[in-house]
Amino acid sequence: MFSGEGMLLHGDCRFAVRAMDCVLYLPTDGAAHCFENTGQYDLIIAAFGDRLVHEICLYPEKGLAFVERFGGDVPISSDLIRDL
Repeated sequence: MFSGEGMLLHGDCRFAVRAMDCVLYLPTDGAAHCFENTGQYDLIIAAFGDRLVHEICLYPEKGLAFVERFGGDVPISSDLIRDL
């Protein structure tokens, strides 16, 4: 994290994060994860990885999924979002 504060959501767990924290995921860790800004200012992070063709990132609040194999966003239905 470069600045701000927030929560790391990892599977069913939540961890507080703040500036200068570092998070590492091992290849064997398949749990879904995301960051949520809980602070007064922007939460700025650097994220990088392998970008494997089977990777999918869900953005339920936007009704989208980023599918690496397609190289872009794909709309997802509200029924799918509700079931997540």
